[in-house]
Amino acid sequence: MTIRALALGIAISLAHSPADAAQPSEAPARSQQSGSRWEVISIDGMPAPRRSDYPAATLFMGTDGAIGGTWECNSGGTAYVRWTKDGGFSGAGGPIIFTLIGCSDQDKNGLCG
Repeated sequence: MTIRALALGIAISLAHSPADAAQPSEAPARSQQSGSRWEVISIDGMPAPRRSDYPAATLFMGTDGAIGGTWECNSGGTAYVRWTKDGGFSGAGGPIIFTLIGCSDQDKNGLCG
C-alpha cells in the first residue's frame, strides 16, 4: 500500500507542478527535451528512496510530447498529459497508468504473500 501511495504522489507531482515552484530562467528548446530521460535523485533535499537496483523514479519526455516514466522496475505513462515547447505540461489530467510488479524481494513477498 505504501508503494502505491508513494507512486501516486510522484505521478501527481509530475503531472501538476505547483505555481510557486522555481522556474528555470530559460526553458530548454523542445529539441533539447525530446527523447530526454530524467531521474529523481532527491526529494526535498533527501535522497529518493530506493528499494532495489533500479532508479527510484524517472520521467521520459517523448519526441511527440508524450510523457512516461518508471517507478523502480515498473513503467507507465498517460495520454492525458503532454509536455509543451515552453517546458511545461498541458492537459486535463487523467489516469497515469503504471505496471505493478515486485521489484525487490520485499515487494515480491508483499505482492505474492
